[in-house]
Amino acid sequence: MCLFFIMKILTFIFFICFASSFSAQKQAFIYEMKYRPDIHKDSMILKRMVLDISGNVSVFRTEQDRKSDSLISASGFGTGADQHIERQVYVTKDVISAKVTRNFRTRFNDLYDVKVEEALNWQVMPEKKKIGGFDAQKAVTDYGGRKWTVWFTEEIPVSDGPYIFHGLPGLIVKATDAGRDYEFMLIAAKNTSGNLFMRKKGLEMNFSDFKKLMMQYYSDPYADLKLRNMLPVYTSDGHGGKKAMDLNELTRKTQKMIRQYNNPIELNYRNEYGEQ
Repeated sequence: MCLFFIMKILTFIFFICFASSFSAQKQAFIYEMKYRPDIHKDSMILKRMVLDISGNVSVFRTEQDRKSDSLISASGFGTGADQHIERQVYVTKDVISAKVTRNFRTRFNDLYDVKVEEALNWQVMPEKKKIGGFDAQKAVTDYGGRKWTVWFTEEIPVSDGPYIFHGLPGLIVKATDAGRDYEFMLIAAKNTSGNLFMRKKGLEMNFSDFKKLMMQYYSDPYADLKLRNMLPVYTSDGHGGKKAMDLNELTRKTQKMIRQYNNPIELNYRNEYGEQ
């Protein structure tokens, strides 16, 4: 218990020192994202996310995607992408032009850039409290069919935050939707150097077109393997050899996963997949 208290104090000191030494260097802000993947269950998943900022540009992605982007930049090969494509959380922002893009990657590195056209109309509230050692102020907005409450701090003069959120007079240190399906909490910050390792530009589209694309993917999630003549898919036979997997069974399992974990942040673009 004493160790936990000491760690809390050290974290508080670290944040304050970081804020006081803020400069034009590249910054990395580490967030914990808690989310409910299945709207019918209470269980939550925890992921560590990174907001990298360099000048006017920022990238918000998982730690795994951050490492993968670095590997791709160095060798052309990265780690695998989440095959439930809609579940991917990757956002790029240009705070000057206010261009915000959701970025998606397939298993064969096909890239899709979905432009976020929904405006964030912030209402700054008078409430203030300490969040992670910072003096933070409350603001609310609607986005993606959800009502959001965020807390921002002017102690870090960055008009950015987790996911698509930006546009307040300080860094957003916490964001939660009213249904408590998603929560982003700042847990660490550091100055960094080097390349952001941003992805290459993908095929640009709006959310409506992306929704149609994901419905096509649901209908045949292994169409890309068929197109590349990479079937059948093999697995271990348990005796040191391999056996071909049943494509129909693979398709049913993938479709079941997509139906089960169908709680995207943008509820207003949620596909209704039914119970096929």
